[in-house]
Amino acid sequence: WAVNSANWMWLSATCFFYTYHRVYSPAHFARKYDRVGKYVREWLPVLSKLPDQYVYEPWKAPINVQRACGCVIGRDYPEPICNIDAAAERNLARMDACYAAAPDDWKSLIPASAAAEIAKERDVHITARRHGAFVPLSRVAQSCVPASSDAARRAHVHQEKEMQTSATTEDGMAGGHLLSRRGRAQGRARGGRVSRVQHRLN
Repeated sequence: WAVNSANWMWLSATCFFYTYHRVYSPAHFARKYDRVGKYVREWLPVLSKLPDQYVYEPWKAPINVQRACGCVIGRDYPEPICNIDAAAERNLARMDACYAAAPDDWKSLIPASAAAEIAKERDVHITARRHGAFVPLSRVAQSCVPASSDAARRAHVHQEKEMQTSATTEDGMAGGHLLSRRGRAQGRARGGRVSRVQHRLN
């Protein structure tokens, strides 16, 4: 289990965040927080002499600049593993297809504002959920598993039960000891409310 599984779901635009056309650029996103590339220059000395505009994309530097800085791409520093813009476009096309073919239960989780933005930017039309509508996690998980995969479906259901049990146990503990029966019941009620709030992705 990844400790940051929710973050992976966010970044893959499968939950919590849905406007997948907002693609993070490895260069522009880094430049936003470190314009001159101090971190890169510290840990990649081969790039330390490059001008600021090339430190995140050294392959774009003219060959005379590369030679002057002692960083010739393909000799002192590797070539890019892909064309970032082309790879982003290929991925967007695949995301378009995934969103268009997604189960209705999952689509119903997408807020109206995100659905409208996706339609505008990518021409993929999704019926937005009704305000306040709640779709149980089990229905979403099961709808994403092929009908023939009974084992996988059972695993999803078992996983959800474990998560619910864990949340109830944590709510039923305080100060290192179990609460009274009444306290545990209140904890379960709180856990149920938290679970519902989680999936009202406004």
